[in-house]
Amino acid sequence: MHREMCHARTRRKDYVDFADVCFREFGDRVKHWTTFNEPFTYSAYGYGNGVFAPGRCSPYVSKTCAAAGDSGREPYVVAHHILLSHAAAVRLYRTRYQPVHGGQIGVAVVTHWFVPYDGGAKADRAAARRSLDFMYGWFMDPIVHGDYPAAMRGWLGARLPSFTAEQSAMVKGSYDFVGVSYYTTYYARSVAAPPNALQPSYDADSRADTTGFRNGKPIGPQEFTSIFFNYPPGLRELLLYTKRRYNNPVIYVMENGIDEGNNSSLPISEALKDGHRISFHYKHLQFVNHAIRDKVRVKGYFTWTFMDCFEWGDGYLDRFGLVYVDRDTLERHRKQSSYWIADFLRRH
Repeated sequence: MHREMCHARTRRKDYVDFADVCFREFGDRVKHWTTFNEPFTYSAYGYGNGVFAPGRCSPYVSKTCAAAGDSGREPYVVAHHILLSHAAAVRLYRTRYQPVHGGQIGVAVVTHWFVPYDGGAKADRAAARRSLDFMYGWFMDPIVHGDYPAAMRGWLGARLPSFTAEQSAMVKGSYDFVGVSYYTTYYARSVAAPPNALQPSYDADSRADTTGFRNGKPIGPQEFTSIFFNYPPGLRELLLYTKRRYNNPVIYVMENGIDEGNNSSLPISEALKDGHRISFHYKHLQFVNHAIRDKVRVKGYFTWTFMDCFEWGDGYLDRFGLVYVDRDTLERHRKQSSYWIADFLRRH
């Protein structure tokens, strides 16, 4: 354990050194910084179920992981050191560069919204709160309140690392704004504790079954990427929750978008007709506007993404862009949604 902690401290120093170079070289032009993007994704998916790099997980979670790991401990250790690295980089920026350049710094977190599978069931309401704590609160509670959510502390025990008093003070308040990425909402239903306490895993720790379906019906239209369900009200609820629980921070919606399949046989003239995407952003922006009217401090909304790109887990299987990229010639063509967004920005 001592060797592991020394290794982690070295890696934190490496990260801060990297951030120092970025701040020094680009700080006179870049005025908004995020230290990490979606730390949940590579903590939970890289070390919990091994779906993403470095592909570590416990053998009892999956036989196909690239490396044997500890799905009940490693995701929390990784997230812990991400938070400490983030806080150290923020401290550096505030001490050395913010007084000179006057920029702002934060972190970009990703989360779903969760609603109880049975709204009348106390257990399902608690499951929805736990699901949010284990995805969103995992990172938001430390930077706002200085420690992990009580649900995580109480249910995980020694598997969840602890902050020293000094670390807690450094992490707490380590943001000028919060970046929030939102794509979907799920139902959450309470489940019993895992039957084998000797085989813990992040996916089972919240003791909640999350799904986009209830009684066979989706919570919203299921999109090409099947884990995403089109549910605009969830964004407003997430923003209002952030205002209530996290002291109404300045928020940028860092990512929100929708994809279609990469159909190479479809003529480009047809591929540019993406009225579904226009409807998606129109409805989500309506709910962002509702949140702003309720005094949520939303300062920006970014679509994912400006143009079709190489998606993290899917490669070229799908297209999220406002701009179509011909992947044979690399020529770019504006989709209908790009004109709609441009007009929206001109009018607002």
